[in-house]
Order: sequence, then structure tokens, then C-alpha cells
Amino acid sequence: MEPEEDDSVVLVLTASDGEEEDVEMTLSTSEIDDWDLSRVLRFAAVRVRTSRSRLVERSSYFRGLFGGCFSESASCQTCIRCDIKTAISVLRCIFGYQVDIGPENYLHLLKMWTLTLSSFADIPYGFLCSCLEHPDLTVHSEKELCEAVVDWIESNRNLSESSSDSEGDDINILKKVRTFLLPVGFLASKSKNRWFSSIARGSIQYILYIIKESHSKRLGSIKFSDYDNFMLRITQHSKKIDLSSCVHLTDEILCLMLFPSEMEKASKEGLMLGLGDHIQRSRNSLGVLEKLLSKRTFESVLEFDLSKCWNLKSDTLISILGCSFPALQVLNLAYCSRFKVEDFFSLVQKCASLTNVDMTVDVSPIIPTLTSISSSSSDQYQSSSGIPYSAGQHLPAMCNIAKLTLAGRTDLKDQDLVKISALSSTLCHLNIKGCIALTDVGISKLLEECLCLQSVIVSYTYFGMNSVVVLCEKEFPNRTIESFHSHEKSFTIAFRLQELQMDGCHGIEARHMKQLMKCLYMLSSLSLCKTSLSDDALSEYRGTSLERLDISETQVSLCGLQHIMKRNPGIKALKASGCRNFHNDVGISSKPRGVGSCYDFLRKLNENHHFEEVALGWNFTTYSICTLAQALAGVKSISFGLGASVDISRLPDIFPLLETLVLRFQVVSDTDMRTILKSLTHLHVLDLRCCHCDLTLGSFQFGMRNLKSLRLERATPWMTDTDLPIISTNCSNLTQLSLSGCKLLTSDAQRIISSGWPGLTFLHLEDCGTITSNGVSSLLDCVALEDLCLRHNGRGIKRDMIIVAASKLPLLRKLALDLCDACEGGFDSPNHKERFSLCILKIARCRLNRSAFDQGKRPVHRDTVVQVWSSTELWTASLEQRL
Repeated sequence: MEPEEDDSVVLVLTASDGEEEDVEMTLSTSEIDDWDLSRVLRFAAVRVRTSRSRLVERSSYFRGLFGGCFSESASCQTCIRCDIKTAISVLRCIFGYQVDIGPENYLHLLKMWTLTLSSFADIPYGFLCSCLEHPDLTVHSEKELCEAVVDWIESNRNLSESSSDSEGDDINILKKVRTFLLPVGFLASKSKNRWFSSIARGSIQYILYIIKESHSKRLGSIKFSDYDNFMLRITQHSKKIDLSSCVHLTDEILCLMLFPSEMEKASKEGLMLGLGDHIQRSRNSLGVLEKLLSKRTFESVLEFDLSKCWNLKSDTLISILGCSFPALQVLNLAYCSRFKVEDFFSLVQKCASLTNVDMTVDVSPIIPTLTSISSSSSDQYQSSSGIPYSAGQHLPAMCNIAKLTLAGRTDLKDQDLVKISALSSTLCHLNIKGCIALTDVGISKLLEECLCLQSVIVSYTYFGMNSVVVLCEKEFPNRTIESFHSHEKSFTIAFRLQELQMDGCHGIEARHMKQLMKCLYMLSSLSLCKTSLSDDALSEYRGTSLERLDISETQVSLCGLQHIMKRNPGIKALKASGCRNFHNDVGISSKPRGVGSCYDFLRKLNENHHFEEVALGWNFTTYSICTLAQALAGVKSISFGLGASVDISRLPDIFPLLETLVLRFQVVSDTDMRTILKSLTHLHVLDLRCCHCDLTLGSFQFGMRNLKSLRLERATPWMTDTDLPIISTNCSNLTQLSLSGCKLLTSDAQRIISSGWPGLTFLHLEDCGTITSNGVSSLLDCVALEDLCLRHNGRGIKRDMIIVAASKLPLLRKLALDLCDACEGGFDSPNHKERFSLCILKIARCRLNRSAFDQGKRPVHRDTVVQVWSSTELWTASLEQRL
């Protein structure tokens, strides 16, 4: 049937790589069944008469073209330059016909849909199914693919009434997602989704089973019919693979993922059983495995993310990477705490093409320079993983490591730095933040060898006088820099550094700090938080290219800050909270007079700077913030700390793009909070700590779908169990939640929290009524938790809490408890095997003191017992601080 005259439009399809020709063919979508595609494609131009309303209904591209203000909206003919075969396929799809997708047209179709559709949700069901089934589908993360499919279902089902057929289509398309490649945290976050919940919950149960069982039971549970669910989507176009947070990955399962899905059942099952036995019994002989893997190489893959996959063993993984990914350049093994520093050297020997390796673990809370340690001890244990690395062995001559991140590694020793110094010709970025076993002498020797370093991160280490001397006095053997000949220190290591982070390094005297500032010049990022930095030292800095500056909790005054800001107009991130000497500066809170005054400084800041991230404290007021309104208009992250006094109601006007808001020691009214949450629709993080608040439930009755982190510490004492569901409905996408001082909450709050926010990764509950008076049960259903703190919430936590939590929460790395909540006198500490991914355990202990205000006694902090597991030892310490 022909389209009605008023509704018809002619699309003139012309080959995008050709010129206009007179030879053309005319078609009509009313005769689409009779189209002879082989004949159609012989013509350089094709005229298609079709229905304008159908195009507008099914495509946002045509909706904008024909329904907007373009000239085509009133025209009966429109010319489109394109790949004709692809355009014909798209038209057939719009009119309900199946699209044939093959290697020759797959990319053309994707390009066409990208150009014609405004969102992924506009892709037709049949086309999406074909894409998901196609062997050339290239995605680096199954998580992102699943997210897109779920969004597609939600968008399409919300626009039309659901039917049994559409719900069947939803289930069918979700089954094409390979759920075994999804992180458990992602599955947990989707467990409330209407269409995906049953699949997510079933997958979580299976993952928890795999983690706890032996390798033989794991392999036995895998059915041949499910093997496709384990296959990685690796094609010739794959550049990156992301399996981060897949804690269920084991050596044998990773091998299974790499073998083709078309392998025969007997071959694959035999391979898996043999491989499992080999991995378990013959860890020092990996020849069989390497022979098998050599048949499956993926030379296009350059980046592999295995962060938080703590269940993998280093020796087998290194063999897999060396054999199957010969061109691998970037490897992320962050939070894989069972990997030893020694494994890095074995890794570099097997994977010579690596340029970037990240082996970060959580920084230990036991920082000797910042904490008071009453007692400490360590216990060595033998790890079952690892390829022995001989001290006599050397790194390959062609080693290409340029960026090495070992943050938090308490097993990193001075002798390891000697081996790392072999990378001196290529190493540009070094991160050893929190590596507390290193000495200043050891760090200085490494710096002396690695003359190519451009980025040095040594925060919370013993970095001190010896290291500063090397940075400031060690000269390059080949003096090739001529453009800075006027600077007397232009041939030192310090001069060429582009990033330096030394937060919490207390071993630097004033004269050495001054010497260091005098030598630094080419920096774009400088972080000196919690150091002895003063105006005298900062005034020596002559660099002009800073973009990020952190002088928080130092002795710098506003006068010192003025010097460095004037020379560096490109600073976008400024952190200056906790600088008590700002309090002694006059004029920042009211308009002073005279040239060179604080007002003049603020005015120049406003004219010359454009900030994106700011943290302020002492002596900053509403007046000073308003004076900087132009410079702060683009800020996305703001923090006001102790000493700042700001009218909170003005924040949405001054910071319209705000995504992160941290308020400490501020006055916050209910009206202020309503204004903030109603106006700042992009807010991702809301953090209220130690604020004088007058909030009500009405503050949280706005839909905040973008909010990911909510911390309400001593801010909502009125909160009850009946308030939590309202907050969880309006803040449904939270992944981090911290509540303290909510004394009206009961044990029922556990169920409300776990059901309202099943995807939580961070949960802190302190002084929250009787939440744990009946034990801890429902909270352990939040299987994505990585950081859990439960303190002073009711004496009901059992002795085996730590072991149970570690086994039920596969991503849990940090756990904090209080002995006051133990109902059986204490807690059992897990052994190395029972801890699973747990790395840091903190148990606070209190003593009873008689209160001056009442007849009874109240608990006050006595000390904190901390246990930190590294790859080789357990370190236990008693600290005076409450961590």
C-alpha cells in the first residue's frame, strides 16, 4: 500500500564515496518485499518513496529532520549521502524486517545507527540481538554491554505497555549477556532491577559458591552448555580487556575464557580437568600450560584490567599473560594483595612489552610518622603462589616499564628498590605511597639511579633529607637543556619533575624544604599536605606551570599562597584547608583597603584563575567566596573545613556545576539543604561531618538519582527506621553510605539498608542505636561491600563475625569493629586462608569513665588494635589513636 500523498517523502540515497550520477533506480517501501537487493546495489543512486510518519516514529534522526525547523521538514525530497547497502538495511529494519549482519557490513551498520539515532535505546530489537550474537562484537567490558542492554530495555518498556511478548524478548536478550564475566558488585547493584533481578541474584549465588569451593568442585559445576557464558569477547579489534572486580576468577577459569567456544565438549572438559590438576599440583612446572596457551594468542590486546581479582595465583597468571598477550602494555593488578613484589620481576621477564604496571594495595593505617604505636609484632606466612625470583637474576635488557605503581606495599623493601633501579633508562612515573618499610636511604639510592623520573609519589613514607639532597644535587651527566640556562638548578632531577607528592613526610627540616622548593620548576602537580612547609620555603618556588596544588595542614599563610598563585595562573585544583596561619591574615573576611591587600589578591584571583576543585578552611567566608565567584563558577568539587564560615544557601548560585560537596564544622539549616539538593542536580557526593545541622526528613524528599555517596555524621539524630526507605527511594543509586549519631535506629535498619542499597561498596554505621543488638545478618547481603565499619551500635556481634564477613563479602578489604559491641567477649581473627580478600582489620577498645554530667559511666576510647595482611606477613599493632 502506497503512503498517503501528504505523508510521502522521497529519500535520494547517494553513495558517499562517489559523485552524483544520472543513472538511478526508484523504489517504494510499499513494495519492500519485492526489492532485489543485488540489482539495487548496481546503481550509484537510489530513490526510495516512503512514509514520512513511519520514519519520524521509528528514528530520532528523521524525527529531527522532518519535525524540526530544517528545510527538509517541508520538502517532499531529501538527499542522503551514505553507504547504500547499509541505508537499505536500516530502512528494512525500520519497516520491521530482519537485518542480515556479517563481517562485511557490521561496522557500516553501526556507523549508520550512530548517525541516525540519538540514543542506544532507539536501536530495534532485531538489530540489537544480531549485534549481541555476532562473533565480531568487540567490547572491552561485559559490564558496560550489560548496562547498555538494561538501559535499552528500561527505555523501550517505559515508552510502551509491557506485554508477555515484550517481556519474553527482554529475557531472551538478557540471556545473551555473558553474566559470568560481570563483577559481583555490578550484579548486586542490578539486583533491584525489574528485568535483571532474577539473573543477577542467581549469578551472585553461583559466584559465591565458586569462591568457597575447591577447584575440582568448581570445574565440576560448569556445564558444557554454559561454556559460552565464560567466553571473553576478544576479536582482532580488541585493544583492552576489563575483568576488574571479578573476584570469582581463578587460574583455570581464566584459561577457559581464552579457549574458543567451538571446541568440542570432550576436548574442553578434558583440558579443564587436566589443567586444574596441573595448576594445583605442579606450580613450579608450567610448560604444559604454556604449550596450550601458545595456540591462543591475542596480539591486538594492549591493556588488561584485573584489579580486585584476588583469587588469581601469580605464577599461572604470569604464564597466561606472557603466552597469550605478547603485545600487552598496560596491566592493572590493583588490590590483588596476594601478589608479591617479587612477582613483579617475574612478570617483567615474561612480558617484555609492558610499560605500565599497577600493583596498588590499601595504604596501611599504621603510619609510623603520623600515629603513636604502643606495641607491634609481625608473623610471616608462606604463600602458595609465586615463581621464585633469584636475586642474581636481572631484568631484561629491553624492559620498557615507564610507569610503576606500588602504593601501599608494606612488603616493598630497600633491596627491591635496588632491583627496580635496573629500570633507570625507562622509568618515568613511580608511586610508592604508603610503602612504610622503605627507608630514606633506600629511596634516595633509587632516585639517584632513575634520572628519567618525571613523576614521584612518596606520600606517607620515610622520604626525607637524603632523598631531597639527591633530587637537588644529583646532576644529569648529559647537559642538553639550554632553554633554562638561567636557572642555576636546571640540570638537577628536581628541576625536571612534573609531579611531586610527599604528603605526610615529616622527616624534612625547614632548610631542606627550602632547598627543594628552590630546585623545583617544571611541576604541574605539587602536593605537600601535612608537611613542615612554610612561607619561607614556598617563596623560593619559581615554577610557572602548576595546575594542582595541595598545601593543606601546613604552616603556609595567605601571603605565601599569594606568591605562588600569582606565578601560576593555570592552577585548576587548590587545596588549602587546615592552614591555621590563614587565621592570622587580616582582610579575607571583610573588604580591606589599599593596594596589595587581601581584597586585591582575591580580585586578581577572580580575574586570572578558573578553578575546578577547591578545598578551603580558615578565614574563608561568604564574602571571600562571592569575591571569587567568576573563578569558582566552573568548580565541580568543593570542601569547606574548620575555620571557614560560609552561607550554605549561596552555594548553588556560586557553584552551579557542583558534583562533590564536603562540609565540615559548618552551620547547615533545613532550608539550606533543601536549596542545595533541589538545585544541584548533578551532585554525586554529599558529605556532612561535625556540622551544626537543623535538618528534617524534608531535606531528603527530592529525587537525587545522581547521588553516589552520602555521609551524614552527627547530622541526623532524628532518623528512624521509617525514614530510611524514603531516603533509599530518593537516593536509590548510592554506593557509599555513612551514618553516625542516629540513635533511634533499630536492628530492622539492617534489612532496610541491604534491600534499599544492595550495591553498597562502603558502609559506616557508628553510634546508630541498636542496629547490631541482635547480631549482623542482613547487612551481609550487601555482597559488594569493600569497606565496612560497625561501632557502638549494640552489643550483639558474635565472636566469628570477622571470619563470617570475610567469607560472605568477597570484595571486603577493610573491616572496623568495636569491642563494646562483642556479645561473646571478643572476636576471632582469621588465618591467612580464612581472610579471603580482607587486608585491614581495626578493632577499637574503650574504657569506662565516670561522666561529670550524670550518675553512670560512659565508654571513652582507649586504643585501636590494627591487623594488616600483606602478601608475606601479618602485622599487628596497638595504636593510641582512634582510627
